[in-house]
Amino acid sequence: MSLYQNLWFFFIYAVMGWCAEVLFSAFCGRGFVNRGFFYGPMCSIYGYTILVMVLLMDNVKENFVLLYFGCASIASFFELFVGWFSYTLLGEHLWDYSHQPFQLGGHICLTFCMIWGVLGSAVVLFLHPLVKKLVSLIPLYTGETLLSLILAAFLLDVMMTLIKYIQPVHPA
Repeated sequence: MSLYQNLWFFFIYAVMGWCAEVLFSAFCGRGFVNRGFFYGPMCSIYGYTILVMVLLMDNVKENFVLLYFGCASIASFFELFVGWFSYTLLGEHLWDYSHQPFQLGGHICLTFCMIWGVLGSAVVLFLHPLVKKLVSLIPLYTGETLLSLILAAFLLDVMMTLIKYIQPVHPA
């Protein structure tokens, strides 16, 4: 897959992940909550986690057991890393599984590991072929132009988010 396709996949899955998180939050009775780390409607962890899943798991999709455990492992790895990173460097819990059984630092837990295995397998087997087809239908010039605008907006969002977390140091 080309860089062009992979960037489209990243942004599509990041936005879909944000939508899923917002709907889940609303379903749990918390109303509208921007569940993304950034200002815009995007959960980048979904973007790169699913991108890695489709890149690594496409060759094993005929073996459901390997696909399931591969997707569960990839998602759990990214959840652990991003959860630890956000807490260690930013002092912020983006999610908290500490109330769940079989959890590690509140960053990952067995229940969601199993859920990510199922969801990741469904994405690789069913959703990604549709997304791949849709991306292939976008005329190249139009796709490159849209992707450039989306990328520029995303980079601006990343810079604004980083600025939010940079605390000025004042001498005592």
